[in-house]
Amino acid sequence: MLFEVKPVQSLFPYVHFSFYQGYQLSMSDLRKATTSSKQAAGCLFTNFEDVRLTDEERVYLNATAIGDIGIIRMSLEDSEENAEFNVNCVDYMGRNALHLAVDSENTEAIEMLLDKLNFECIEEALLHAISKGHPKLVRLIIEHPNYQAGEDQIKRMDSKNAFFRTTEKSQFSPDITPLILSAHYNNHEMVQMFLSRNHTIDKPHSISCQCNDCQVRQDYDSLKRSRSRLNAYRALASPSYMALSSPDPIMTTFELRQEMMKLAEIEKEFKVGLLLPSLVYFLLTS
Repeated sequence: MLFEVKPVQSLFPYVHFSFYQGYQLSMSDLRKATTSSKQAAGCLFTNFEDVRLTDEERVYLNATAIGDIGIIRMSLEDSEENAEFNVNCVDYMGRNALHLAVDSENTEAIEMLLDKLNFECIEEALLHAISKGHPKLVRLIIEHPNYQAGEDQIKRMDSKNAFFRTTEKSQFSPDITPLILSAHYNNHEMVQMFLSRNHTIDKPHSISCQCNDCQVRQDYDSLKRSRSRLNAYRALASPSYMALSSPDPIMTTFELRQEMMKLAEIEKEFKVGLLLPSLVYFLLTS
């Protein structure tokens, strides 16, 4: 029996229209966005294929990928005497040793690497552990003294500066925090974990806001500002986040949905990304 294949537009007219209309950028806008975002967005355009590793670094990364504790220990010891050996090196896919250890779920290797790697690598591995849905590994990382020291230093800095950070060795946008990513994956346990550590998600300013901070961000990179706003609203619309952070999740759902619908009418290129999270939660709570 043959099935009639209907065009996507007839089945999902709203979604098809939104995607089609939203991404019809002019070539000049696209070139401008690409050029400015190579520095500002980092992870979106970073090319790791030109990474050059020494033989020792290749052995070190391979050992972390397969969980060979003996070679990892020897590599870390050698790095103290070999100035050319970089324990924070990444492979052609931008994965550092701790990232690979998270993939192999080797807690012993993770603990060893947490003692040696810098905070940038630790933070990237933490986000990767969140994306993989490993709450035990997430807890192991955030309870380590080196992560806590780096986290305290970040807290003492102005949180607004995260927008202007460039993370050449990270696969995540600088505005993505552990709590935001946990909310994106709607992981109740991990959202609770970070809320208990006093992590918060700031609601974005109105798109028409003319404050100095918004003007600086708009002039610096308008595309990055829009993506940052989208990431924040996706996290705020997470059922787990609303249930754990709001005194009245149902009312919060309606208020947030209204805000996102208004914003979607202005930033049409992100219309689907803005409306789908609120629509899903609205249906779940109806």
